[in-house]
Amino acid sequence: MPVCCRVNPARPSRGRAGIATSAEPRPAPGTYALVLSSSKDSLIKVGRLGWLRLQRGFYVYIGSALGPGGLYARIGHHRRRATRPRWHIDYLRQHTRLERVWYRYGGARYEHEWARAMRTLPGATTPLDGFGSSDCDCGSHLFFFENRPSLRALERLISAGAVRRARKYGRPAECSEEIRQVLPNEFAQGLK
Repeated sequence: MPVCCRVNPARPSRGRAGIATSAEPRPAPGTYALVLSSSKDSLIKVGRLGWLRLQRGFYVYIGSALGPGGLYARIGHHRRRATRPRWHIDYLRQHTRLERVWYRYGGARYEHEWARAMRTLPGATTPLDGFGSSDCDCGSHLFFFENRPSLRALERLISAGAVRRARKYGRPAECSEEIRQVLPNEFAQGLK
């Protein structure tokens, strides 16, 4: 089976899990996942969407950055806590710590595929229906895990999905950019 999504092997720097890490993203379009952690339980208001019961553990938010500034601008926005929340994730960021960012370059909207894959990871739950998915038919783009989710597991699911689609439509599987990871200490400015 061809590997269609792979961790960036070009960088010598490796995180604790042995996953190659990458420098800050370029201003190019792409898909990303924010891995956030919460050290407390509380109830938070998420704009007009409603209330979210925040739990101790990890949250993964899936999004895309196809507009001006691409991944560089969108991830730059998310690494700071917004004083005037605009998106659902801005409300959650006020109460969580950014642990890492997974991203992949490309002009296609892979966020829905990533959300479908994330939903099937062991231990994944959907804490608030409609979070980050008001412009699509996905149930949510936010997922909760008691333990930190694995990038490698997500990659395997995404690759398997690409291979299934290729077989279904009689085309070769897309082997585009690998999924990269950025850790907080690799950002140019500190995170809160």
